[in-house]
Amino acid sequence: LLFHSPALEAYVDELPRPDVLRGESLELAARTGTHRFHRDLPPTMTLGYGAAGYLGPVIEAHAGVRTTLTYRNEISAHPHAADIDASLHGLSESVRTRVPTSLHLHGGVTEPASDGHPEQSSLPGQGHVHHFDNRQEAAGLWYHDHAMAITRLNVYGGLAGGYLLRDRFDTGRPDNPLGLPAGEFEIPLVLQEKIVRPDGAASMRSTPIVPEGHWEGGAVGDVGLVNGVIWPSAEVARGLYRLRMVNAASFSNWMLHLSRPLAMWVIGMEGGLLAAPARVDVFRLGPGERADVLVDFSGLAPGETVELLNSEEAAPQAAQIGAVKLGSLMRFRATNARGHTGPVPSTLRGGTGQPPALAPVTRAPAVRNVSLSQPSDIRIPPSIMSLNNLRWSSEQIEMPRQGSVEMWNIVNATPDPHPIHIHLVHFRVLSR
Repeated sequence: LLFHSPALEAYVDELPRPDVLRGESLELAARTGTHRFHRDLPPTMTLGYGAAGYLGPVIEAHAGVRTTLTYRNEISAHPHAADIDASLHGLSESVRTRVPTSLHLHGGVTEPASDGHPEQSSLPGQGHVHHFDNRQEAAGLWYHDHAMAITRLNVYGGLAGGYLLRDRFDTGRPDNPLGLPAGEFEIPLVLQEKIVRPDGAASMRSTPIVPEGHWEGGAVGDVGLVNGVIWPSAEVARGLYRLRMVNAASFSNWMLHLSRPLAMWVIGMEGGLLAAPARVDVFRLGPGERADVLVDFSGLAPGETVELLNSEEAAPQAAQIGAVKLGSLMRFRATNARGHTGPVPSTLRGGTGQPPALAPVTRAPAVRNVSLSQPSDIRIPPSIMSLNNLRWSSEQIEMPRQGSVEMWNIVNATPDPHPIHIHLVHFRVLSR
C-alpha cells in the first residue's frame, strides 16, 4: 500500500557541502528552484533558501553577537501545490499559488517577535526582519519553515538549513581551545528521507490510501538523502572528523551506526556540548534533533569505505501498510590524505579553555504534566493534535513565570512517535 522510488544506484553522487553565510547582518530569501536528487534522475522543481535550489546555506553566528536576518518570501510556485490540504487551520485554495512561509530558528533562545512561529507568516513579496541575539553557548541549531498547516510541505520541498553557533571555546577554527576538528574536517549533514518518482520529483504522499490534496501524517521515505543528494558518498582523510547532523526528515526516528566498528563519540546535542565525549556504537535521532559526533576514520586504508546506517524499524502505523526501515543514508570513502590527528578530548567542560561545567539540576518547585493526544472526529478529518485536550487556538495555555524553573512531564498518549521541542527557551532532558 505504498508508493516506491525507482531503483537507484547508491553512493554514485558526491556529498555536496553547503555554502556558509557569516556576518551580523544577513539577507535570505525562500525561492522556487530546480534540483537533481540523483545523477540518474532529471532535475525537478524544489524550494530553497538563497541561491540554493534545494535546502539553504549554513549560517554561522557567534554567541552573544546579534544576527539580524532579513527574510523574504520569493516563492513563485510550490512543488507540492497539489498536496496542500486547504481544509486545514487557516488555509484556503489561494495557498496553492500564494504560499505562506515562516522562518524559525529551531533551538534558538529567541525573542518572541523573531521566533518564526506558525502564525508569523509571510506571503510572496512579504518578509520579516529577525533578530537572533544568540544568547546561548555554541551549539548546532537549524532553521526551517514553520508556516501553519503547511510546514511539512515547505520543509519537504527544501526549506531547511544549518545554523552553527560558535563561541570563544568552540570557535570553529583549527586552533580552537577544545582541540576539535575544524575546517574541512567539520561536515554539516542534513539527513532526510524521500520517495522520488521516475520524473525526478519528490512525492509528499507515501500511500494511495490518502487521496491527493488530503493531509498525511508523515511520509515514510525509501531513499536516504544527505545534503539533498540520494545516498551520497563523501571522501574523507584518514583522521578525526566532526559531523554536525540534523534529522530533517518528516517522520522517522533513526538508530544511527556505522557499517564497521570505527571509534565514534557523541560530543553534543541540541543545547551544546556534553560534559565529556560519550563513546557510542549507536545513537538515536528523531526529527528535528541534532547530534554533534566525532568519527575516527584513521583506521581505514585508502579506498576503504564505511556506511552510515539505520537499524530502527519503521514505526508500527507505517509498518502496517508495508513500510520498512530506511537502512542506509550515505557512504564515506578514505583517501590517501592524513586528516586531523589531534586526540579526542577527555572532557569538554569545566577545564582550562573549556566552557563552564553544567550546573546541577535544581529541584523544580513547579511540576506540569502535559499529555499529548490525537482525538479523532470523523466529522472533522484529519485528527487534531492536542495538549491536555486543548487545541492550538485555546486561550487556556500554560503560563510559566519568566525566570522560574519548572519540570514538565510530557506524556505521549498516541501510538505515533512525536518528537517535541519548546520555542524561545532551552531545557534539560532528564529522562526519556
